[in-house]
Parts: sequence; C-alpha cells; structure tokens
Amino acid sequence: MALHPVARNVAYLRRGGCRCPPDLGGQRPRVMQVYRKNQFKCMCLNSKDAEHQSWLAGTARRSVLSAAAVVLAVQAVPSLPSSKEKAGQAQAIDLRVFGIGNSQGRSMLSIGSVKFQQLDTREALKYFDIAYDKTPELRPYMWQRGLSLYYADRFEEGAEQFRLDTSVNPYDTEEAIWAFMCEARIKGADAAREDFVEVRKDRRAVLGLAYKCFRAGTGVEELEALSFPEAPASQRFYADLYSGLYYEAEGESDKAKEAILRALANPYGQTGDYMYSVAQVHAISRGWTAAP
Repeated sequence: MALHPVARNVAYLRRGGCRCPPDLGGQRPRVMQVYRKNQFKCMCLNSKDAEHQSWLAGTARRSVLSAAAVVLAVQAVPSLPSSKEKAGQAQAIDLRVFGIGNSQGRSMLSIGSVKFQQLDTREALKYFDIAYDKTPELRPYMWQRGLSLYYADRFEEGAEQFRLDTSVNPYDTEEAIWAFMCEARIKGADAAREDFVEVRKDRRAVLGLAYKCFRAGTGVEELEALSFPEAPASQRFYADLYSGLYYEAEGESDKAKEAILRALANPYGQTGDYMYSVAQVHAISRGWTAAP
C-alpha cells in the first residue's frame, strides 16, 4: 500500500533529510532526533541564526504503515519566539513557508498547532477549521482541533472530533477522556459517563489509570499518587494534568487549579510537548495565571 504523503515525508526524515523550503536553507539538512521517538529538530546547512531554524515534528500516536493510520503532521516553521516576542511575532509567520497548495490541509493543521503553542487559541482554531473543511481525509486525525474546540466552548463539535479520532485509533485513551470532558460540559459528568468512549488498553500507565478514573468517577487519588518527587517528570506532569482535568469535570475548581498549577511548575514543559501548552491554555482561560 502506498504511504500517505505525510508518512512519506517522515520516512524521508528518517533517512537524514527534510523538505524545508529553500529560503530556510536548503533541502539536505542535518537531522537530529530529540525528546522522544518521531520528533525531530531540523537545522538546515545554510542556516546561521534562529530565524532560519525550523521544526519538523511527527507524533507517534499513529502508525506510518498505511494511509488510514497516519497522523504525522510534519511541521516546517520558523523557531517559536520567546514569551516576550510571541504577541508581536504571532502574525509574522509567512504562509508560503507551509507550501500551500496540494498540501493545504496539512499546512493549516501545522500552522494551527504552532498558534496554539503560542497560546493564540482563537487563531489556532481558525486554521484547524480550514484544515477540517478543506481536507476531509485528515478529519479523523485532528485531535489538536478538538482541544481548541474545548477551550472555545464548542463542546458538541469537540466531542464529535474526539469520537471521530477514536474511530481510527482505538488505543488512545486521551481522546476518549477529552470526548468525555466535552460532553460533561454539555450534560454533566454522570450523564456523560453513560456513553463513555471505549478504547483498548493503553500501555502508558498514567493514561491507562486516568482513563479508569474518568470512566468510573472514582480513584483520582491513585492518579495523584503517581506524581511523587522521585517519579519521572513526564509521569508527574501527566498525572497532575489529568488529575486537574478530572476535578474540573467534577466541578471541584480549587482542586483542579492546584493540580494544573503543579503541572505547569514541572520542568517537563521544556520538552515542548503539545500537552504542556494545553495546561498553559487551561490555566490562562480559567484566570489562574496571566498570559506571558
């Protein structure tokens, strides 16, 4: 079976190259694997400063073996600005960098992801919605759009997005949890649990336990217990994040705030994980922290 074009790009990355636009320095950069599987940092050979660095990120949530399973959104974007520069440079991204044309949907998805990580959720959702409208084949893989819909209070659309995602990835507990989060805002947590999305066992211990807690409505103390000082930063972050989300769904805002702020204090944020941006957006939207 022929690989999805996004998968072909990732396969090309693994052979040591990228497809950065010429104005970013060329076609044959040095590629270095960073942080975790399938996430790459690309620095083109002719790049001399941060302005011409680019990130190409792939998410290992789906297999690259078939078109139906691909969820790898390859990004080729300028380096993200510092906190002080975010507001001023958010509009400075040149759309030509993203190769708008036959890959318009993927380009819009990439831009939206960058906007969200810059904490510009309204702009992010605009691009996600364009990708959704223009590229139907990408719709089941747009979990980023689902997150933005939640923070835009478009809960019915968010639930629909996450349920669509789980139809092609029956192992991802996070999307099942977020579908519940959206539906809990519509009809309450107890009613939302009656139609909780069923997924297969998640090998990620923290998220597997989080799924059980959200579905059963009990056991959050066990999830919180996974955030102990000696635990890996990633484990502590996800335990705190999903504990906070659980408390929000249950209407316990004080406990939610405490857990989310613990997640934000975690040095895991330095990895650039998209979900750390989710924690930031969550805290800002609730008034728990100020926008940087």
